[in-house]
Amino acid sequence: GPRLAAIDESVLDLPDPVWIVLDIGLAVVLLVWSFRRGRRRDAPAAPPARRAASTVGLAALGGLLGVSAVLDPTFVAVVVLAGRGEPLWWIVVAHVFWVLLSQAPLFALAGATLAGRHERAVAWFQLAWARVRPAANTIITVLLAVAGFYFLADAIAYLATGAFLIG
Repeated sequence: GPRLAAIDESVLDLPDPVWIVLDIGLAVVLLVWSFRRGRRRDAPAAPPARRAASTVGLAALGGLLGVSAVLDPTFVAVVVLAGRGEPLWWIVVAHVFWVLLSQAPLFALAGATLAGRHERAVAWFQLAWARVRPAANTIITVLLAVAGFYFLADAIAYLATGAFLIG
């Protein structure tokens, strides 16, 4: 709505050489990461050592979950509803409903964990993950490489033509 129109986007208006450096930097990071993942995947997997969950790791995963909400169409619908200036109680109800509905599996697992009845869910997930892990690792590695090659191609396109691939 009108409040979003007031956000200053000039911070993204960087000179083209800065974008070229960012493109090349991202390309290098993503390509090295995908190369290392590809090499590591062929190594025999050692059983993971049991250790306590890291607070920093859990906070990072929670942050990623929060950021991923932007990709959820139902969240976007709730944000649009909130932007219309409906009564505050309606906006609160819509957000609470969205949280409960979209995060129902997470709430169910948290409740099972608190009740000490999560072992079956964990065993099922580990079995399911063991089946899809090789394909997921390959897909993630390929996507990292594709993204890296895109950023490299974007930089090369700009250097060759004076225009970015998208923009």
